[in-house]
Amino acid sequence: MTRFPDEVDGVAWRPGHADDVAELTEIMAAADAVDDPGHMQGVSGTEDLLRVLDPAEAIVIGTRDGTPVAASIVWRPGDGPVRLRGGVAPAARGRGIGRVLLRFQLARAAELHPDAGLAGVRSVDGRGPAAVARRFGFHEARTFLTMRRSLLGGPAVLPLPADLRAVPFDPGLDEATRVAKNAAFHDHWQGVADGPEQWRTRMLGPHLDRALSRIAVDAQGDVAGFVLVQRVPEQPDDAYVPLVGTARAHRGRGVARALLTAALAAAAQEGLLETTLEVDADSPTGAVGVYGAVGYRTVERATVWQHSL
Repeated sequence: MTRFPDEVDGVAWRPGHADDVAELTEIMAAADAVDDPGHMQGVSGTEDLLRVLDPAEAIVIGTRDGTPVAASIVWRPGDGPVRLRGGVAPAARGRGIGRVLLRFQLARAAELHPDAGLAGVRSVDGRGPAAVARRFGFHEARTFLTMRRSLLGGPAVLPLPADLRAVPFDPGLDEATRVAKNAAFHDHWQGVADGPEQWRTRMLGPHLDRALSRIAVDAQGDVAGFVLVQRVPEQPDDAYVPLVGTARAHRGRGVARALLTAALAAAAQEGLLETTLEVDADSPTGAVGVYGAVGYRTVERATVWQHSL
């Protein structure tokens, strides 16, 4: 079993712990400041991550002279590809630590998840792991866009189709929305079906704002569409939209636009200043055009690099 990365530049490696929030946030935020300044790791993001994985198995932290300088995170959401995330403090770069980390992550992913088939890393605008990923034989698999919209003034709320109605996202709809989400994203690139526990920890955690989220149901009470909104302490003025979906039977009817404009208008009334979401640039539903039509604009492009295991 490949438990730790190779020795490099005097770095001492140890397994992660549930109480590593401060150390992990420090390393990843320092790396993100250079590699991905639009998505800098915060305490709440680290806490979310530690809720969905076993830190002793998935996380390795590297220190030098007692100072955290590097971290490796290897985890598999659902039944999809393994995700690899690593961070090297800017002051410790140029010494081969990143290469050692990525080599270790590939070996660790194959050992922990031999049936996954693929592992992937994310780079923004060619920064971060792009160069080392290319060196290790990763290929560019997909592009995702970060899109943003000002909420000053709020959008005009578009109507739902007459046979649908908007209802609050009450806990009684949690399971029905999970099932609808899995069905709606089944035809998306490497769509992952969320089980009840993963859905609860990933989407229904402490950052979910049920008052701003919107659900559409049909006459039978089945979920026809959904927009989930999250708020995190590090971006108090931002309404982050992690999930927008429409049941396939209702695609092309303006359901997503109606729900999204209603959610954004509610966020504007709450005094939030902007909204952010991420989307597959080649979404089969034409989601980029939907978001553009309600005022979102692309601010960042991220590439997913993948490697076979």
